[in-house]
Amino acid sequence: RLARAGEHREQCGENVVFGMRSAKETVYHMLLDDGAPERGHRANLLNPDFRFAGLAFGSHPSAETATVLLLTDHFRAKPPSKAAQIRSVAEDALAEAAVQDEPGALGHDRAA
Repeated sequence: RLARAGEHREQCGENVVFGMRSAKETVYHMLLDDGAPERGHRANLLNPDFRFAGLAFGSHPSAETATVLLLTDHFRAKPPSKAAQIRSVAEDALAEAAVQDEPGALGHDRAA
């Protein structure tokens, strides 16, 4: 997952938990890490080498929710693709056009 978004140096970790309903519950679950003899979730959270984190939370078909936490020692994001750059410029232009088209906006012609 991490390689899709960018590059890391040496260390990375991933914590995945299911069914948690709040951020607090998720962190407690990862810190306690009950039922896992190696306590990998806890080790990842407490690893002082991990300086960057990415988090995703969403619905899950059988467990109600899923949380994915990616941790790494160093991270450099990949540059956006040409398509993403074009899309960003187009979205900005559309947003600017919408603002200019609003009644009362500067440059908007009003009937006298």
